[in-house]
Amino acid sequence: MFKFERRYLDRFEIPGAKIQYKLQNGNSAKVKLIDITKISARFYVKHKMSEDEIIELDIIVEGKEKITVKGHVVWILDNVNNNNLSAVVQFLPFGTDEKINTMKSYEQLAELAEEYLKEDKILKNIYKS
Repeated sequence: MFKFERRYLDRFEIPGAKIQYKLQNGNSAKVKLIDITKISARFYVKHKMSEDEIIELDIIVEGKEKITVKGHVVWILDNVNNNNLSAVVQFLPFGTDEKINTMKSYEQLAELAEEYLKEDKILKNIYKS
């Protein structure tokens, strides 16, 4: 599978957004979304995960329809100073096969990217001045 370099993807924040994750062992939690791209998400976690583990995610943004995707854990970071554990999950491919993510979820992610990347770039330009 082709992997994107993080530096080539625009990451953006969505104020107040949450992730509801469900692990293969049944553990689940609703946590803060740190940032997201069209193909991955970074968020805080409450349970131990393994790299390459496949998990289910619901991306919850106030006022928007929930986005459901599957992905695999790319890395886990234990921030000892803040006592926070975070993970990055790369979404499985998008298409029509039921084992992968739907095109609807891709379109929803693209809409979020368009909306929040514009907002993020405007704010960064304001704070640069």
